[in-house]
Amino acid sequence: MSILVCDGISLSYGTNDILKDVSFSINEGVKLGVIGINGAGKSTLANIITGKIAPTSGFVYIPGNTGVGMLDQRNEDDFKGKTVFGCAVSSFAELVRTEERLENLLSRIPDNPSLAAEYERLRHDFELKGGNEYKTKAK
Repeated sequence: MSILVCDGISLSYGTNDILKDVSFSINEGVKLGVIGINGAGKSTLANIITGKIAPTSGFVYIPGNTGVGMLDQRNEDDFKGKTVFGCAVSSFAELVRTEERLENLLSRIPDNPSLAAEYERLRHDFELKGGNEYKTKAK
């Protein structure tokens, strides 16, 4: 089963073709690396796949039960002292912050039971956004 299909993806700025007629599909369970020289269009293609920019032509199909995430390029200093897992988890920054807030609320509930309703609301939202799965996805 294909988890990603790119068909005829092209992107042009004026008369400059950045990508031209890129087509491929990725099946479930397949690992893929995209390599090329600087300026070849790797990040541009990734931005099209994640929906950050729209192609000039072609389409991207991602089944409804499939999520796409992207760890943006950063200065290598941003990665110093971090594990690959730590870098991957950083792409779930909102969920990490929410999880920390949940832990803080939970520790304060014994002294202030009125926080329980806020905790339950935040916990429900966290679960809906994939909070229970983000560490597994990062792995």
